[in-house]
Amino acid sequence: MIYLLGGAPRVGKSIIGRELAKATEFNYVSTDDVTEKALAAISKERQAILFPGPNFFRNPEENILSPMERTTLLMISNGSLRPDIDAIVRNAIAEHKNLVVEGAHLLASHVRDLEDEFGSEQVRSLFVGWKDVDAIANGIHQDTGDMNWLKHGSPAVVQQVAEFVAAYSTRLQSDAEQHNVTYRERTPDFSADTECVLEYFNR
Repeated sequence: MIYLLGGAPRVGKSIIGRELAKATEFNYVSTDDVTEKALAAISKERQAILFPGPNFFRNPEENILSPMERTTLLMISNGSLRPDIDAIVRNAIAEHKNLVVEGAHLLASHVRDLEDEFGSEQVRSLFVGWKDVDAIANGIHQDTGDMNWLKHGSPAVVQQVAEFVAAYSTRLQSDAEQHNVTYRERTPDFSADTECVLEYFNR
């Protein structure tokens, strides 16, 4: 069985994905790790073309792209990772392995193709987003984990990130509806959201 958990950055997917893998005793794959391997295998020139999704700078004045421009570039990067994700899913199914694949690099159109090819008995998906900019910003400020580089970031950069997350979530919800895959909106109650995701996959 393959569980595909996609969604916007900064909405808690990694934590939820690991909780799901722990609860189901499935192996866990992050698309961040897949991306790192893909980038290591190509030149800097190819990286710029295939994976143009830019990071945020700590200086807010350097973040000149709009949320929608960032969304478009991330979608290009996500499409470039499709063959790598395909290979992981196909190999796992061929070897009868159970996986949770989690990350912002999953596309609704790609997930739809995988579900159509292998059926819901082997592939099940869910996308998570959050369009409440203030709630996203508050969540970033409250996250004191080691992986949160924004916990000491300026309020202006946090606001920029939150606006991008909301824009990406809007695009993601539209794509999910278009391709008939499930989208769930985050709430401020992260524990309840996590339980809902676990129940969805384990139903």
